[in-house]
Amino acid sequence: MDRLARGAWVALLAGAALVAATLAWARLTYAEAPQSVLGLLPWHPGALLEVGEAARRADSPQAELTSVGKKVMRMAPLFEAPLVYVGLDSVAAGDRDAARRAFLAAIHRQPRNVPALSWLAADAIMHEQFDQAVSWLDQLRRVDPPNANVYVEAMVSIALAPGGNEAFERELGRKSPLATAAVEKILPVSNDLGLLMRIGELAAEFRPRIVGKLVREKGAESAFVAWLAFLPTIEAQRLSWPYDPAFVGSDASPPFNWELFADAERLNEGGLRVRYSGRGSQQLARQTMLLGPGSYRLTAHMDGELSESGGGFVWSMACARDKRIISETRVAALSDTLSAHSAEISVPTVGCDLQTLSLEGRPGPLATRARATVRRVTIEPVAERTQ
Repeated sequence: MDRLARGAWVALLAGAALVAATLAWARLTYAEAPQSVLGLLPWHPGALLEVGEAARRADSPQAELTSVGKKVMRMAPLFEAPLVYVGLDSVAAGDRDAARRAFLAAIHRQPRNVPALSWLAADAIMHEQFDQAVSWLDQLRRVDPPNANVYVEAMVSIALAPGGNEAFERELGRKSPLATAAVEKILPVSNDLGLLMRIGELAAEFRPRIVGKLVREKGAESAFVAWLAFLPTIEAQRLSWPYDPAFVGSDASPPFNWELFADAERLNEGGLRVRYSGRGSQQLARQTMLLGPGSYRLTAHMDGELSESGGGFVWSMACARDKRIISETRVAALSDTLSAHSAEISVPTVGCDLQTLSLEGRPGPLATRARATVRRVTIEPVAERTQ
């Protein structure tokens, strides 16, 4: 290779090295200092995009966005950002159809483009295209987790909008995380009984909270009607008190099913195992029921370990509204042999339409630990004696 050719080769290598170094610098710098990169490389698409996005976030004049978008389109025709800028330009001009075409084209190129998805979701909600809206919102939830709460609030607005409930309920029925999160915001504020009931029908995990809300806000009778509606038809037809007398387990929620407390647990084969420390009063289980006025006999079949001088178990029936005790049965001794413990209950005619049956641990002369397994609890009407 002669001297002239060698010199040209060295110059090409040096030039290539300079270009490579400049491009490497641009790759590292364009996000933090896009204007500096554009001063040296006016065509750099990454720097152009940074400038455009900064202008979009700052609500700069639309002409500036359009200018940047045209440059990016020339330098990087596969980027979706210019289409977003076209969409924003169309929005500013009041041309919804053109804006929608641009935003759809943007997400066709990049399905994760948040500005395009956000506009499409908002537009669908505004025009009551709720099925399409929930689809865009679900996509936004997946691609933009930091702003998930915004999309949950949008789902809430759909659920509460006239005509939006069907789209929301379909999403809830398919266990959409967005719809499930929306329920968490709806439950504390909604007084729409129809909506609450449909939520409970579609998502059983919310039934206890719905029934509890109705107890607090509308009274136990209204809550019982809702609770009964959530039961399978055959269980509702066979309902008697107490519900689930053998503690086999049920999806039905308190207070009209058993509410269990610390040191009380259902056994896999049925029955309720309870433990009592022997100190102080300790609530173990309770259930609210609706017995009509009259006389009844409560019988609890139990076995376990309990001494007469130690702490014991007490079955207590009280009027739910004023806490007035109408019956108590103290279980003073237990062994491994099953035994029945009974008491008479007289439900007053007035002021006791709701009752609460409780199992408690009560202290005795000695602080002795006790354990028991409740195999079954029954409440049967007692026929009135005739003269």
